[in-house]
Amino acid sequence: MAIEPRYISITRLFQSPYTFRVPKYQRNYSWSEEQIDDFLDDLQKCYVAARTNIRRHHFFGGVVSIAKTVTGSSRSECEIVDGQQRLATFAILMSRVITICEGLLREAEAINDQTNMDLATHRINRLKNIFLKLDDEVNMQPVSLDKLELSAPDNQFFKDLIHNIAPIPNPSRESQLRLKDAFSTIETKLREIVGTGATIRDKLEILKQIEDVITEDFTIIYISTDTKSEAYRLFQVLNNRGMSLTEGDLLRARTLELLDSPPYATLQSSAEETWNKILCDPPQATEAFFRSYYASVRGKRPSESGLFDEFLDAMFSEHRNQTISPADAANIVQTIKHIEEEVITYRDLIEGEWPYLAPDLQISVWDKDRLSLLIRELKHTNCLPLLLAAAKLPQDGFSQIVQLVERFVFRYKIICNVHVTPLTNLYHKHAVLIRQNPQGYSINSLITDFQGLQPKAPDELFETQFNQLSYSRSRGNKEIKYLLTTIEHYLRWFEDGATGTPLCLNKSIVFDFGHTTIEHVYPQNAPAANRNAAIERLKQTIGNLTFLGKDDNELADAADFNTKKPVLAASSVLMNKKIASTANWTQREVQDRQTLLLDIAKKIFKI
Repeated sequence: MAIEPRYISITRLFQSPYTFRVPKYQRNYSWSEEQIDDFLDDLQKCYVAARTNIRRHHFFGGVVSIAKTVTGSSRSECEIVDGQQRLATFAILMSRVITICEGLLREAEAINDQTNMDLATHRINRLKNIFLKLDDEVNMQPVSLDKLELSAPDNQFFKDLIHNIAPIPNPSRESQLRLKDAFSTIETKLREIVGTGATIRDKLEILKQIEDVITEDFTIIYISTDTKSEAYRLFQVLNNRGMSLTEGDLLRARTLELLDSPPYATLQSSAEETWNKILCDPPQATEAFFRSYYASVRGKRPSESGLFDEFLDAMFSEHRNQTISPADAANIVQTIKHIEEEVITYRDLIEGEWPYLAPDLQISVWDKDRLSLLIRELKHTNCLPLLLAAAKLPQDGFSQIVQLVERFVFRYKIICNVHVTPLTNLYHKHAVLIRQNPQGYSINSLITDFQGLQPKAPDELFETQFNQLSYSRSRGNKEIKYLLTTIEHYLRWFEDGATGTPLCLNKSIVFDFGHTTIEHVYPQNAPAANRNAAIERLKQTIGNLTFLGKDDNELADAADFNTKKPVLAASSVLMNKKIASTANWTQREVQDRQTLLLDIAKKIFKI
């Protein structure tokens, strides 16, 4: 093992007889607008200092590589283990310097300014030979090589941008969008700086000062090793200036590194392709998936700072082996493919989309809508580990679990506001039970455990909190809208005696949550002449609230009850028809309806 750290300027590193290659197991380009802005701010500060003959040095952290001598050549091929974000961004910067210089060359040609033509041409060729390409001889044969190659998914896109070849017009990969944004932002900033020059000569001088800053003031620690295991350890701990590696990046890197052996080249390529599909979401979304999936499999949450190590140990135990056997390699690839299947399901779930492709006549649009209400409207994502596992069940079993969770969490968390940890632990427990034996899993066991937690949200607390619900002009009132629409769905079941599990007896009606509106029976803004002091204090309570579907006529906000009655009677909503059958709307009617709605809610939301 040999480790050679060197404190070196960026330009000196690029001038060295090296070509840099980003290996398969590395993440793709990930610097966002924030990182690019910081990078350009550092450049601006050093440039301004240099203009006043004051040097302002800036240290950009570490770059780690595995250096391999190329047979028949004097160069080394350096596999970048850490630091590709910095190197790629510096290559982008210098490619934009070259592009601007090429523009100045054309300006000089247009006016036959030979002096500046010669200077610009020399500058362009010199910078290309330092930062973009390396001319070499391999076994007495001349070759021209790219100075830096990114990993396969991004390399051609990166090369096209570097060499001003129009890349694919609308890239979909997150890393390619970031590359495109980096090129645009850096070029815009450089043109802003160069634009302060009045003449071609002035602008060429400014570009030279920028180059001098990079040559003299921008430094890194370059660490080269010939041992992959040592480089990988450095990769995990050295991440100074770059954007912090996500757990997905680390897992991808570690598993591909485990497969980085000639006998497993095909398996590694397959794993790399699968990881690219897994990691195509924004980093926060990917981390949330890994946390949910880990909890779904292990029955407990990973620690805040230990997700990578804990996930690696749980899913890829092969990493502990001194050598990777063919069986180990096959297991690693199979696990990665299984993770891909799980992330596809997770993407549906987090959007509130039904995670099954095959139709099932037992499952209605209404059933599917309960999942959307749970995740998108109630925003209860703690249950995702359970739902990830439950997606292994037949669709009717998954639907039953969704509806159980939906009703219980509304009572337990949203109305009674009980601490959610015991409920989350229960989700994790049942996720494991389902995964252990999907065919033998009994939903009754989930019902039993919900009933065991229910005393934490007793009827007395539910009633108190229910009666405190009130409409607010300044917020979305989603919990009230959910409550009213859900009561509507179960209203006929309640009127039929409310026996057994709550049932929606007419699943043909599905209210578009986004297009339903909460309405006040007694007006929210009653004219002074029609104002009722007794109801005024109750007008924002549940007893005075109803809702309209998207096809119902709107209620005139300030209209009196008699004016609203025909609209309510014609509504598609059963509870509105019942309100319309009332002779008058007084304090008594509001209070009686409040009591009735509470009684219905107690039945619906009790497991």
